[in-house]
Amino acid sequence: ANITEFSHLLWALFLFAILVSFAIAFYITRQIVSPINQAVQFAEQVANGDFKVETSSSSSSSSASLETEQLLDALRKMAERLDKMIQLIRDSESKTNAIIGTANDAIITINNRGIINTVNPATEKAFGYSADEMIGQNVRMLMPEPDKGRHDGYIARQLETGINQIIGTG
Repeated sequence: ANITEFSHLLWALFLFAILVSFAIAFYITRQIVSPINQAVQFAEQVANGDFKVETSSSSSSSSASLETEQLLDALRKMAERLDKMIQLIRDSESKTNAIIGTANDAIITINNRGIINTVNPATEKAFGYSADEMIGQNVRMLMPEPDKGRHDGYIARQLETGINQIIGTG
């Protein structure tokens, strides 16, 4: 009977040790994963354009490692810089649009295939088309022959050689 009781006691201690091991592993995993999840959520919010993200720095980070806090601080600083840069770009774009919009000369932007991206009001007056009629079309629509027929070749050559060539009269 003593051997059976001893065997049962050993099994009980063994099971208790396994349960304690699982509890410790669970606790340690939560302490590691929680701050990492917080950093990942923060990074995802920044990636989605939310630069005013706040992270809870006292409740869940009290168990966070110093490295995790440093990572979160770096992400916060990066988000602040990105927000400032985006604002500077928006301000610059607004100023550029104001200048182009009030220019007396026609201004047209095209992509590398000659497709019109933007036009200003002076372009509409000069060519007699609305912006909606021009945007998305090949810029050759605005050219007389023989330049109209040669335009795509000029663009292909420029892309191939890197040498800009004025089409028509400069």
